[in-house]
Amino acid sequence: MKLEQLNGMAKKLNKDLKATSEEDFLEEESKEDDKLKLGFEIVLHILNTKKDEAKARKEYAEKRAKKIKLLEALAKKQDANLENMSEEDLIKELDALS
Repeated sequence: MKLEQLNGMAKKLNKDLKATSEEDFLEEESKEDDKLKLGFEIVLHILNTKKDEAKARKEYAEKRAKKIKLLEALAKKQDANLENMSEEDLIKELDALS
């Protein structure tokens, strides 16, 4: 389910809970009230879990994008270092790879 759908369910259950929540100190809570409370708690837990997961995915994507930028900048610096090497040093590096 999407967050919006879960939010709608939570709102409806909360509204139903409030409608039945007027305290009556002479009567015990019905099983229906208990089911309603449990349903609300379950939906709220799922909603909060999904929100936390979405936040974690967003943070991961942001970190990944920053890491890619840093790696690109590092590669540019390394390329610049190679270009600044003398011809003799470049030949030595090539020979070492053979």
